[in-house]
Parts: sequence; C-alpha cells; structure tokens
Amino acid sequence: MKMHRCPPAAGQPILRRATGVVLALVLGIVSAHAATVYVAVTGDDATGDGSEGTPYRTVQHGFDQAVAGDTILVKPGIYQECVRALGFPAADKPVQLIAEDWQLNQRNDTTIIDGETTCGPDTAGFRDSAVIVASSGSRFEGFTVRGGGNAGISTQGSTIITNNVITGNESILGGGIYFYNAGCRYGDTFTTISNNDIVANKGVEDDGFGGDGGGIYARLKGLEDDPGPCAPADPVVHIIGNTIRNNEIVTETDRTVFGGGLVVFVNSSANSTIHAVISQNTISDNTMGANVFGYGGGGWITTYGYGTEIIDVLDNEVKDNHSTLDGGGLSTWIQTEGVADSQINHTVTVRGNTFEGNSSDGNGGGLDAFMFVQNLTDPQRLEMIVDNNQASGNTALGDFGGGGGMLASLFVERTNLNDITFNLTGNSITGNTAQTIGGGLGVIVSADADPPTDLGELPVAPLLSEAEILMSNNLITGNDANGIQSAGGGAFAFLQAFGLATSRLRLDRMTIADNQATFGAGGLEIESSTGFDFDFVDQGDTRFVIENSIVSDNGGFGIGGAQPGIEEGFMAPTVDNLGNLLLGIFSSDVFAHPTGNYEGWVGDRTDSVGNISADPLLDELTYVPSVCSPTIDAGDAIPDVGAEPMPNGDRINMGHTAGTVEATPGIQFLDASGDGLVDGIDVLRVATSFATTSVDARYSAAADLDDDNDVDGDDLALVCAAFGRICE
Repeated sequence: MKMHRCPPAAGQPILRRATGVVLALVLGIVSAHAATVYVAVTGDDATGDGSEGTPYRTVQHGFDQAVAGDTILVKPGIYQECVRALGFPAADKPVQLIAEDWQLNQRNDTTIIDGETTCGPDTAGFRDSAVIVASSGSRFEGFTVRGGGNAGISTQGSTIITNNVITGNESILGGGIYFYNAGCRYGDTFTTISNNDIVANKGVEDDGFGGDGGGIYARLKGLEDDPGPCAPADPVVHIIGNTIRNNEIVTETDRTVFGGGLVVFVNSSANSTIHAVISQNTISDNTMGANVFGYGGGGWITTYGYGTEIIDVLDNEVKDNHSTLDGGGLSTWIQTEGVADSQINHTVTVRGNTFEGNSSDGNGGGLDAFMFVQNLTDPQRLEMIVDNNQASGNTALGDFGGGGGMLASLFVERTNLNDITFNLTGNSITGNTAQTIGGGLGVIVSADADPPTDLGELPVAPLLSEAEILMSNNLITGNDANGIQSAGGGAFAFLQAFGLATSRLRLDRMTIADNQATFGAGGLEIESSTGFDFDFVDQGDTRFVIENSIVSDNGGFGIGGAQPGIEEGFMAPTVDNLGNLLLGIFSSDVFAHPTGNYEGWVGDRTDSVGNISADPLLDELTYVPSVCSPTIDAGDAIPDVGAEPMPNGDRINMGHTAGTVEATPGIQFLDASGDGLVDGIDVLRVATSFATTSVDARYSAAADLDDDNDVDGDDLALVCAAFGRICE
C-alpha cells in the first residue's frame, strides 16, 4: 500500500507536490515637477482643476489628469467608483494614491472606495475589482476598499499597497487582494503589501474554477523565455505586517481549494529567481465552507517551477484558522519535477511563527509542511526548513499522517538524497490533539524507485530513490491522540520505501514527555512499510534513528508501534509489507511509561549503546533537565558541544536543549568534594587557583571550570551560581 495525497480537481495546480516596517523603495521614474492633485466628494470633474480649493470629484479622474510622480490626495468620503491606476512599460504612470485622513490622522476608515454598485462585469461576467493598481512605482495607502467583485484590489508590477482596510470583497482568486506579476508585461516587480487589515473577504467559485485565497492571492511568475524590450528584473513580493482575518472560501460544488486566508503561488521559469517574504502578519479566523476540500485554512504557500524560488515565512501569528483538509493554520509546500536543462533550486523556510488554536478536518492542525519531488538530478536542489516555531492548542481530525500540531511529509520518486533537505529544528509542539495519530507531530517519509512505466515494461537502468527528514532540538509535550484507538500521543512516524529505495527519519536531541494516547505508544509511535518494485527485483529499506533524546512519562509505551511485516498498523499494512526496518536508539533516556518503555518487538534498549532509564528530572514548565539530571553530559561523545555553557564535560546532554546555549551545565564538575553538594569547599578550589593560567604552578585544571586555561571570575561565577545545589 503506497501512501499518496489525492490529486487536485480540474483547473487546480498539479501536485508535484510590520507593523513597524519601514519601507524605503525607489520605484519607477518620478517626474521632476511632481504635484499634488486633490479629490473630494464635494469636487467636480468638469469644473475642478485638481487644486485643494477646486478638487476633482472622482479618484479615477484625478488619476487620469495626473502625471507620473504626482500625489493624488483624496479627502474623506465614500467614492462609489472603480479606480483604474493602469500603466504599462511603454506608458507607465506611477503615482501616489493617498487618503488625506490617513496622512493627517492615521485613519483609514473614513475614505472609502466602494465598487458594489459601480464596477461593471469583467470578461468572465464578474463585477470588476474596486481598485486596480498596475503602474510600476505606484503607492496606494490609507483607504477602505469594499464591494469589489473580482478582488478588492488588483495589483501588478512594482507597487506598494499599505495601511488600507480591505473588506467585503470577493473573487475567484484573491477576494481581498489579487497580485500577479504577469512576467514581462508590467516591467520590474518589487511589490509590497504591508500593514493592511484584510478582513471578511471571500474566494468564490465560478463554474468549477477558483475560490482560492479568500484574503490574498499572490501569483509570481518567472521571466518569460523571451522577455522582449522591457527585460524585467526577477520578481520579489513582501507580504508584511498585515492582519488577515475572517476571510472565507465558498463554493457551490464539492471541489479542492487552497488558502482560506492567503495564497502565495511561486512558479518560476528555468532561468529566473523569485523571492517571496511572508512576515509578521496576524493570520486568524480564516476558514472554508461546507462544500470545500481545502488545504491551508490560514494560508497555502507553495513553490512550483523550474528556476530558483525562495519563500520565507517568518514570525507570523497564525491562530484559530480552519481547513477541511490539511494545514489548519498553514500549508507550506514544495512541489516539482526535474526537467532537463532546468536550474531547480527551491527553498522554503518556516521560522519563528506561532500556530495556536487552529484546526483541520484532515491533518496538520497547525502546520502542514509538504514536499513532493520527482526525477531531480544534480545540481537541482530542494530545501524545507521548519525551525523555532511554536505550535499549541491545535487540532487535527484526519487519519492520514495525523499531527495535531504539525505534519511533516516528504514524498520522493527517483531522486537521491544529495538533492533534498527537510529539517525540523528547535520547534515547541505542546498541548495539541489529534483524533487518530500523532497528537503533537505526524511525520511521513516515502521513497519510491518504481520507474514511470506501465506494468510489464522493464526500466532502462536501475533507479535509485532516497528520502530523509532530520529532526533536532524539538520539544514535544502535553499532546494527546485522543480517539477511541489512537496512538502516538507525542509523535507518529511512518516510513515507506519501494524498490531500490531508502527512507530515513532521524530524531536527535528531542524531549518527548507527558503526552497521552488511548492505544499503543503515548510517546513515539513508529510504523513502516517496504516492498518490491513492480518487477519484484529490489525491496525498499526504512531506517529510523533516535539519539541523545529524552522520552519520559508518556502514556502507554514510550517507544513502540505495529511490528513491521507482522502486525497491521494505522498506516502500515501486513499484506505486501516486508517489514524491512532498521531501528536504532542511542544515548537516550526512556523512562516511566505505564505499559513499558519499549514495546515488545523493539526490545529493551536500556544499558546498551549509551541508553539509560532514569528520572530525567525535568522542570515542570520548561522541560529542561536540572543540574542533577542523569541526562547531563550523557549524550553521544561525537557531536560538537561548543555551544553548551561550561562546564559541559566534553559531551552533549540529552533532550531538546542539548548542544545549545540553553543546555544545563553539569554540576558534577562543580562538586570538588564529590559529596553531591556545591558548597564552600568547591568555592575554595577556585579561590586557591584564582588569577592563574595554565603555565602557573598554582594553576589547577579542576578549578578551570570553563576550560579556557585561565582561572578567573568566570569560573568563580559558575560555582557561585550553583552554590547550595544538592544532588542526591
């Protein structure tokens, strides 16, 4: 049984699978004689001259009369019109469209552009956008935009859309804002969408198409193969400091959609570079309707192209969103297929975000991080980095992969390991729930070497495939797999491989504690499936390693799962499952589980290759081991311990702070007398050798606690900080 995601419906992308921001951008050509053009509801387009005393009546007329570089200052009022600030490279007209009340009073709710009754139908029969800003170098600031039928604001080219309220709009793509750089058509593309309140907009279906991006839809294309005279620069878009809330996708038919709050879809050509930054936004309360099968309740962010694509998802607050498939908070995907002569180099970084209170009817309640790749060859490269995020109070109701807090899934076909990086590092996954598996975290690693031929056709040459996810320094606590028969309260891991293929999962320096499950392993549930390729020549291999980690006080088993090839699991069948799993557990503390630290087939690993079973003495709030913990300086002797504070015993600790500056120093190096107490005797050891270096006769290596060949105030501070500590 091979696990795959369902393909998209027709018309959807193919699944290969601040506040406080300072914007200082010089865009376009600015007139040497820039002027201010005034617009007011009391003005007159026929008799006005655009001065403050005799302003124009409509924003559109003000734009039509302005020249490149002018500022159009719009006074408070309701403007029932559709504004077209259009331009092309041959006749561009960058202007500053600014609401005067924003400029004077920081109010963006008094100057309203309302397209409800005035925007006529576009070619598809929808009412058109309330505002179109397509002149490169233009700025649109301080308005409320509502009533757009094909997005509230449509923007192309290098524009700034900032400090607006965008509400009550709808579109088949991007209810609030639709952005499309359109290749060469609009010239250079450096677009900023910042500090807007994008609220209560809708993505709607049109005859089985669209609905994606209830709040924002940003589509970035690469350079055209023949860019022509405009020769645009590579596109860059910044979506920064916005509030994206209460947006929705609504359809009339059952179909697959993407991004309740926002969509960022990057699609490069072979010789282009695209960079998208989604940072410091609040993405909340976005959702999907009853007929929708949707990924990314808060947002769907994906790469799909043949050039260099960089997406940074940084420091966002993602809360209380809902999806009907995976990614209640966000879905971040890398999806591509290797093509000859292409320079595929895709990087998605998800860093420093908070995922809280999100839910999915599928999997990945907080975050769905997904990579699907076929046929990559050197030097093509893909990289998914998920680090230093916090996921808490999220829920997943699905049965494919699970993951109340996060789902990380990697599907690789006919691609070797050198071309792929998928890392999860330094994340805190706490207090999440899943109905089936993986209360905190769900992980899928799949490698398939089967050739893309019909059954019965032999491959021309052996095909290799490798897939690996690396996880380190993650904290997984207080999660619950709470269905009638649910497993993997902390984490659920599934590995599969077919043919000449290997899938690997490595967990290093993890803390998995105080998680619960109603069945199986409350800490870490492991399942695998391996099988021959279609010609029954080669079988797959799955390899799982956990090291330098703490698995403590979880319900059920600490580490377990269905026995490969013998027992049928949640995702692993017994039929055609060879059970070819290599399981390594090294330098880890597995302690205090009511059913057993290890399920029977795993075998008791205590007292072998550095494993122990002892109370790790974790802090109740931070889960950091105390100075008296047996996990201090008990990890693998090979990794670099340079980041750990001295004294560190030249070995890393176990657990999620191991190898970091937050690691707990070892008290045994401060206790000179060996009596389990840091007291005056230990202070005296430092005092006796104080102010000496390694060349002095009085120097004592035992007193040089930070091992810098100098007994000084740093060593005294170490022993004083631990003074009075007792380890019994």
